[in-house]
Amino acid sequence: MNQPQLKYENEHLKLEIRGEILEAVYKKGVKIDKKIAEELVKARKDFTGGRQFLFLIVDDGIVSMDKPAREYLSSEDATDGIIATAFIQNSLYSIMLINFFIGITRHKIKVKAFTDKNEATNWLKNSTKN
Repeated sequence: MNQPQLKYENEHLKLEIRGEILEAVYKKGVKIDKKIAEELVKARKDFTGGRQFLFLIVDDGIVSMDKPAREYLSSEDATDGIIATAFIQNSLYSIMLINFFIGITRHKIKVKAFTDKNEATNWLKNSTKN
């Protein structure tokens, strides 16, 4: 297995490995359809070299995501290599929307939304203990 790089960037997001956590920061104005979702998953898998990570997603830039993209991103293929996922949003409305989608989508991994990065990071680190 290849040793992963520590940072990666494309036109949609930035990825950075910080110990056991893989952090993704979406760029402003990102619109995700299924094709882009598949490209993002492939980029993540290539970047991590097959290693498993806790996944911290900082969403400052996604403006839309269609239903096929949401369905794909919650699939077994898309979540392969992810132990648990924490979303960070800075608006209560976005947190409520994310929690709604988490509630109606079946996930094989733990997923939760937060407004505070430290709280999200602590939750991720403790998510494997339960």
